Amino acid sequence: MEANQVTGRFNYNDDLHEYRLDGKLMDHVTGVLTSVGIIDLNQIPEGRLETARSRGSRLHRATLLDDMGELDDRGLSEDLVGGLASWRKFRRDSNLQILEAEQVIYNEQLWIAGTYDRIMRDSKGQKCLIEIKPPVVPPYTGLQLAWYELVLGNSYFRRFGVGLRPDGKPNVVPFTDRNDRNIVLGALATARWKRENL
Repeated sequence: MEANQVTGRFNYNDDLHEYRLDGKLMDHVTGVLTSVGIIDLNQIPEGRLETARSRGSRLHRATLLDDMGELDDRGLSEDLVGGLASWRKFRRDSNLQILEAEQVIYNEQLWIAGTYDRIMRDSKGQKCLIEIKPPVVPPYTGLQLAWYELVLGNSYFRRFGVGLRPDGKPNVVPFTDRNDRNIVLGALATARWKRENL
């Protein structure tokens, strides 16, 4: 994923975490879920939160480079070694084939956007949406994955969160509740109502 992507009418700015179509801001999953209180990071001290964000970004980048065969393990910082080992174990044990990685997507009709981590395929040909989390998979991960399904046009996927633990053992959490889409659409409507009325 490039830090800033401009494709015709669509623009993504990674530094600002903004998705724009025709210059107008689009809703994204983290913003919506934070707006309605499903994601609440206020109790985490700012310094600790920034450290966790930085580590998460670096670990995401390492997994992507590893998947592309471009990672130089010799340059890997010590705090990422266990998480990368978790990802490799997940890849080896799950036997899933990567179809796409770190793609910025949008849905003009719903006016929503996002960036999914991986779309993979299992041995039966079923597509899987994967959300990488270092190291814990929070419950709202299922909502994030449902959001990506909606952005992709209501496709149904097997959905998994993969927690990349420092001990090298991935925490794989399946999300099977199809009501997640309704919750996401309700959160989206609530966030938009709050923005327009409060």
